[in-house]
Formats: sequence, C-alpha cells, structure tokens
Amino acid sequence: MPPFVALTGGLGAGKSTALAALERLGAAVISSDAVVHELYASSAVRDRVTERFGADVAPEGVVDRAAIAAHVFANDDDRAWLEQLLWPLVRQHIADWRERASHGEPRPRALVVEVPLLFEAGGEQMYDGRGVATPPIARNRGSESGGGASAR
Repeated sequence: MPPFVALTGGLGAGKSTALAALERLGAAVISSDAVVHELYASSAVRDRVTERFGADVAPEGVVDRAAIAAHVFANDDDRAWLEQLLWPLVRQHIADWRERASHGEPRPRALVVEVPLLFEAGGEQMYDGRGVATPPIARNRGSESGGGASAR
C-alpha cells in the first residue's frame, strides 16, 4: 500500500498548492475541506445542522458555511457539537477513499490528505507520516542587496 500522508498548515500556508504539486508527481490526493463541502450537501448533515442552528443556515436547502461559522465561532459548545458531527464522518470518508485510491491504476506513489485541523481533530495517528506547509518567508529588502537591515 502506498504511504498515507497528512498535509497540514495554517491559513494561507500553501497547502492547496503543495497538494496540487504532489498530485502532479503521482500522488492520489484529497482535501478534507472538499469532503466537508460534500458532507454539507448531504441531507443527513444538512438536517442535523438546521435542527441545531435553524433553517437560516441552509436557505433553499443549501448549507451556508458562513452562517454556520457565525454560530460556531461565537459559541464553544456549538463548535464542539459541529466537530463531533463532522470529524468522524470526514475520517470515515477519507478511510473509504484510501481503500479505493490505494488500488488505483496506475498505482499512486502516495496517498496525501490535506487536513488543515489535523492535530485539533486528533487524527494524526491514522497517517504514516505528516507534512506541514509553511508560507515562504518574505525577504527583507536590505538582505536582497546583501546590505542587511539598517538602523535609522
């Protein structure tokens, strides 16, 4: 079975860019954010979140992630409830994907999952390895010319 690797990192760190590069190099890839979008489209998850937060979080039957965020970022109990709903479903979806992808043709060089909240979700133990995307460090104008920083 190909190595099963989690790719994590902060907001704007380049996780999606790294994931796309790994795919070009022969890895099978999946984004946990995309899995969450898919779960929100399911009637089972949509019904649970509207039951908890009200119909305004799913106008016309489509879950509005911004409306849910307004609830969960304002209330730790609501955030914990949503995490308890979604994280096991995301883990199961990824486990099912892993099984299918590991038998793909051509055989992938690795199976890579983009997981922004890897450690927060407690899922790090399910992977063979972990990688962290970090944004490039902005270069100091003085260091570009070799002069270093100057005091003024």
